[in-house]
Amino acid sequence: MTATKTKPIEIPRRKIARAVKLVLPRGRTFNVKVEDSALGGMKVVRVVTTAWKDLRPAERISRVRGAVEQVLSQGCMDLRGHLDEP
Repeated sequence: MTATKTKPIEIPRRKIARAVKLVLPRGRTFNVKVEDSALGGMKVVRVVTTAWKDLRPAERISRVRGAVEQVLSQGCMDLRGHLDEP
């Protein structure tokens, strides 16, 4: 039996940032954070922004996910983690 190294998961941060920039209100800033998940070597991608403070968290998440899912290719979608924003 041979041990093989696994290739680290690369998150397309630029594509995510471009997609988020398109849906945010003009002049609002954001930060994309990628963290390791405790579940099976997955990654958690968080979009942190002060935009849409008056919306419910589910609505904010829906807007960001919708924008990112339109931009990412199917190959990147297989790598996607949970998109969240506070």
